[in-house]
Amino acid sequence: MRVYRDLNTESPAGSAVALGMFDGVHLGHRRVIEAAAAHREEWAVTVLTFVARRERPDKKLFQKDIFTPEERVRRLSLLPVDMVYMPDFEEIRKLSAQEFVHQVLGEILHAKVICCGEDYRFGNHAAGNVELLKRLAKDICAKVQVVSPYLDCGEPVSSTRIRRYLSDGNIVSANRLLGTPYTIEGTVVYGKQIGRTLGYPTINQELDLYICLPKFGVYISSVLLDGEEYPSITNIGVKPTIAGERQPLAETHIIGVDQNLYGRRLTVKLHQFIRGEERFEDLEQLSDSIHHDIEKARHFFKRETN
Repeated sequence: MRVYRDLNTESPAGSAVALGMFDGVHLGHRRVIEAAAAHREEWAVTVLTFVARRERPDKKLFQKDIFTPEERVRRLSLLPVDMVYMPDFEEIRKLSAQEFVHQVLGEILHAKVICCGEDYRFGNHAAGNVELLKRLAKDICAKVQVVSPYLDCGEPVSSTRIRRYLSDGNIVSANRLLGTPYTIEGTVVYGKQIGRTLGYPTINQELDLYICLPKFGVYISSVLLDGEEYPSITNIGVKPTIAGERQPLAETHIIGVDQNLYGRRLTVKLHQFIRGEERFEDLEQLSDSIHHDIEKARHFFKRETN
């Protein structure tokens, strides 16, 4: 799969284009991509999305993506996709609806089939809708396929629902809509090694503040390490028991593993929320709580394998 971070490279051939933000590559997003992939024998399957750091005038984010651009690319690479165009939003923000279709879809992507969801908007100030897209697509000799939403419990799968589930700590429902477990991928950095002094060594990964973080607390998780998946527990938050810790981190204890993993880039999957983040009176209480969390994780994975 080829990935282009700007719009300076023309598609080498005609393409079946999937349009959308795809910030979670969830089941609804996959339906749009699968519609484009149905034309793979004839055209290159191309995903057109963008990277946006969406801020209000006061510089506070009003909407956060589910995953980082890197994680989106990783998830897209697991699907039948040939090319991904992921320019910065500023590169296309001021294009009119007509310019977007003619210049981007026509001249750069050579679109022959265009797939999108029912609520897809495009062009400056999101002025274009699917009806306008259908009309403009005729100018570039492309056909538009509007994909119906993927329903879960009678409601469309959407990034908004997933963000709400993540904020509530409902990781089970978030994972169901994503189609695969929510993941944290990042380089293991040095911490204060408090866990090691308690007998529970951990890996620490810094969190991207531009994404929608799950509710702070402890999760049953698993870690991909050298091709194997190990059970673990992960605390997401600011470690209120430890003085001075305020930068949100993912702190994971890999059950039965004690290796020097500093500098390694690892993937952590979240499976189930155990409890909210707590401030303990002393490290002994913290140690007891970690022990109980580990036992819950052991029981979870034992149940999953039976």
